[in-house]
Amino acid sequence: MIGIFYEHPHWFTPLFAELDRRGTPYTRLHAERHSFDPGSTPPFDLVLNRMSPSAWLRGHGNAVFYTQQFLAHL
Repeated sequence: MIGIFYEHPHWFTPLFAELDRRGTPYTRLHAERHSFDPGSTPPFDLVLNRMSPSAWLRGHGNAVFYTQQFLAHL
């Protein structure tokens, strides 16, 4: 399973549309709404990380620090 970790939803509209068109299974992991259990095994074979450092300009600065921990877990 592919996980796509992102913060800005509009940047990924074309990618999500193409994956849907091809029938490729994936999971959207929106940084502001995401959570994980640090004791669990990640269910993904591949995670595409597109958390932008400029997220703080859009009011999502805390997600930058969260991402560091999520990536360490992966």
